[in-house]
Amino acid sequence: MKVFPIKRCIPDILVAIFQALVDDEAAAVDPRCRMESIKRQVTATVSLVCKEWKEIVYNAPSLWILIAIDAHNYINNPSKTVLPSRLIQMGKGAPVDLFLFNFPVECPDAPVIDSLFTSVPNIRKLHVELVTTGPHVTSPPLLLSRPWTALRGLRELSYFVSSPHALEADLTAHLLAMPCLVSLWLNQPGFTVPYLDKSNHPSLPKLKGLTLHGSFVSGSHTAATMTPAFLSHCPALEALDLTIMDPHSPLPIEDPPLRNSHSLALTRLQKVKSSGTAALVPFISPEIKTPALSDLSLFNYTDTSTPSVAQLFTQNAQTLRTLFLSVTDDAHFQQAIAPLTHLTSLSLLATTGRGAFLAPLYEDHHSTLPSLRFLKVSMNRHALSATYFSKLVRARAIPVSVNPNAERRTVAEYCALENFVLVALNPPMVLKHVRETVEWKSAAILKPRACVFEMWWDVQPTT
Repeated sequence: MKVFPIKRCIPDILVAIFQALVDDEAAAVDPRCRMESIKRQVTATVSLVCKEWKEIVYNAPSLWILIAIDAHNYINNPSKTVLPSRLIQMGKGAPVDLFLFNFPVECPDAPVIDSLFTSVPNIRKLHVELVTTGPHVTSPPLLLSRPWTALRGLRELSYFVSSPHALEADLTAHLLAMPCLVSLWLNQPGFTVPYLDKSNHPSLPKLKGLTLHGSFVSGSHTAATMTPAFLSHCPALEALDLTIMDPHSPLPIEDPPLRNSHSLALTRLQKVKSSGTAALVPFISPEIKTPALSDLSLFNYTDTSTPSVAQLFTQNAQTLRTLFLSVTDDAHFQQAIAPLTHLTSLSLLATTGRGAFLAPLYEDHHSTLPSLRFLKVSMNRHALSATYFSKLVRARAIPVSVNPNAERRTVAEYCALENFVLVALNPPMVLKHVRETVEWKSAAILKPRACVFEMWWDVQPTT
């Protein structure tokens, strides 16, 4: 009888595989989600494969122990019956993902909060939805203003304020009690930390992923001033998400005040996402250095033609390999991307336009992005012009020769793209002109999906 290789894996190996799947699923959970959407779908799926896998899952509580409760009910219920005590007991001390929804910001009872955390042993991930009952919160929330010893082993933390009312809190003491934290997600500009002085220890020494969402351009807490303060506490940071609400509104760019005589070096930071250059001012100035930055995303199309973006690209030209830009036909970014001679992957999201934004990729032969190997173009509002499409794929994607080094070269002397992907939210409308072109008809459409077209061309020698 044939035995599949997966059947030969010992339980410990399978648990490690299942745990990786569970962790990926957990990482994809949006902190803005509702309580009823918190589920462990992966765990349920693998446990239904066979009897052996079901037993393995049952004996590995870290794969399934997830607690989501209404914190308001807990705080107002002296018996604490809302806690799933049996589930906690069955978990046998396994790491727990704890989701607290409807947590009242005005809760003044420290023993109750401490009891909540100590009742759930070994919390690995904590998500808290903070709610306010009034328009103004005069004092910092108790939850955020002090350390909690039960959270010392915490690895992932997210605070989501669901109400429109602003909250303010200095998180320094709160975060110092979480030395193992590797992921932090916040959506309030009033959640701050002071800029780290050389004589002090960072609050987040092991943090790898930092997300600051929300409108960080109101009041005294601007994106340009908050970013360096948080980053000064994150020497091991690898990924930074500065996605600001309302990304298509012009954002004021302010020079951050000089914090210290020394610049901040984030030697491990590789990935940065931002809706605008307002949050990236410290990266453009000498205040923050990113010698390993390789992946950059800009979601504000009004930024692509500003001199500051060109300066940012120039400063990181040697390390940048992946770039995402939101563009329109009016976004002139050719000069900005000119220094990126090592860029291998480019994604363009066209919010409006018919394809004129593609012209910078083929107008200057051999000089614009000579190392580009992957190109993704997404359009969702207008029909893509057949002219722009044809010129682009002839210059960048359709090979006409193969040189002695086995490189496929185009008629424009570029190395042919290894992967060209066209995403059309409404294919009949977006592609109605493109589908009639010779270039489209000669392409092999790989892995076609409803709105995604991955295209490939064989060598087509010129006649």
